[in-house]
Amino acid sequence: MTAVSDGTAAGQAAVPAGPEPPEDDVVVLAGDQLLPEGVWLLVTGVEAAPGGMFTGVRLPAEEPRASGGDVVLRLAAGPGRLPGLPDGHVQVYAVMAGTLVLVGEWSIAGAGDWSEVVRVTAAFTMGVLADLEERGADLRPHEALDLGRAAATAAVGLPAQVWAAPEMMP
Repeated sequence: MTAVSDGTAAGQAAVPAGPEPPEDDVVVLAGDQLLPEGVWLLVTGVEAAPGGMFTGVRLPAEEPRASGGDVVLRLAAGPGRLPGLPDGHVQVYAVMAGTLVLVGEWSIAGAGDWSEVVRVTAAFTMGVLADLEERGADLRPHEALDLGRAAATAAVGLPAQVWAAPEMMP
């Protein structure tokens, strides 16, 4: 499976006006150290197969933003929501209808051992969001969400607003 952002709706409001930040492999963008304040990466493309393409854009440290339909990763030192005291953690989030949804979290021992662990989840999440949009779900692609603030209250599960389109109702 290959899920790639076409750059039209997803990610548009996430990047401030001016020159676009460089797109690169997510491991390169994350850097070689896990920072206590964390790093936010906007996923722009991912192949589920091991060793495949996994690209993104590093979001600004101050007021990182993403839009409805985006998939973002957060890497940081210390524990995440999971109990225990790992060296660090990586989280996969989906931005949906003005809500940040935690899709998955893993403890990691260092900055370089996480991308193959989260690859399939990121690819699956991009595919699900694309499918929801095709079925008429209102993910609010033009509404930017402040990730730093939203992470503290991130939802687990689909927000009710996503199901507002009549064709989404069972």
